[in-house]
Amino acid sequence: MRNIALALSGLIGVAGQLKNIPLQRVVQNSVPKEKLTTVHTSLGAIGTGTYGIAVLIMGGLADLYGVRIAFLIAGCTLFFASSIAYKGKQLFVKGAENSLKL
Repeated sequence: MRNIALALSGLIGVAGQLKNIPLQRVVQNSVPKEKLTTVHTSLGAIGTGTYGIAVLIMGGLADLYGVRIAFLIAGCTLFFASSIAYKGKQLFVKGAENSLKL
């Protein structure tokens, strides 16, 4: 069972990088160069802050209701966020088109 958990953790890391690479490319191509540092710093601060809040909330939920419920809630939240991103994918087309021109 530990080997499966380790393999799944590795796949999550790879999937995260597959998501981050195009995201960084879109950000770099859609933001003026003089504002790029500010945007990257802001995105990092927002990501770090939301991660801390999410860990705090999910840790509390895991203590109260168990780990299965916490993972179920996390999965539903991920599905909801993915649905929103999929419905709004036309917002990312401009950045993708710009990155293809390089």
